[in-house]
Amino acid sequence: MQTRHRLDSHFAPALFARAALLSTLIFLIGCGETPAPETAVERYTLHGTIVQLNQQNMAATIEHDEIVGWMGAMTMDFPVKDQAEWEKLQVGDRITGTVFVSSDGYHLGEIKMAEPVPEEEKTPENPAP
Repeated sequence: MQTRHRLDSHFAPALFARAALLSTLIFLIGCGETPAPETAVERYTLHGTIVQLNQQNMAATIEHDEIVGWMGAMTMDFPVKDQAEWEKLQVGDRITGTVFVSSDGYHLGEIKMAEPVPEEEKTPENPAP
């Protein structure tokens, strides 16, 4: 039995070191942060007229044409995340922009002023801003 004891005491430090290393690796792998999955963002082009601006919520109420692939024509609120874009908006502006839609919601960006409707094309369905 003494031979076995001497053999165990010879290998014990090596086994202990391997076990400690393995435990440390498992711990570190378990502690690593897994990145959150990226939310898919869909983009849709919007054409419309600003009918109201809500300064408190940075939301523009826009009477818009059909947003192809997303919704029909209607009037609704669109949050604007970019402060610089928000500050350029005025009631009555005809705009073109991109609606960004994800599982977190939607917002309007990439806003550009659209050309005004020419006088000869103004109709009850397409009034002047």
